[in-house]
Amino acid sequence: MPVESDEELREALGGRRVAVVGASTTEGKAAHEIPKYLVEHGYDVVLVNPYADEMFDRDGVAMVWHQLGITNDGTGKRVEESGRKFVQDHCMKVEHDRLLG
Repeated sequence: MPVESDEELREALGGRRVAVVGASTTEGKAAHEIPKYLVEHGYDVVLVNPYADEMFDRDGVAMVWHQLGITNDGTGKRVEESGRKFVQDHCMKVEHDRLLG
């Protein structure tokens, strides 16, 4: 069930680590200003933007992983064109256990 009450929202905001998928390097866009605001307010923000090597003095992601059952070839193409790795339709836990476990 989605979080909706003020009490639940307050509790969710108390978690100080958050991923922002689709973070933007373009100032003025909400996808830039919101993660910037969160960083300025002490959150540990993991920025997910397959085209950015760094934002707000934080490293960008080196790989995009879509879990089992999730595919998007368009995203994969853009990620690979940006020089990053792209995995889709694989469970990270299963693959970790199988290959590194």
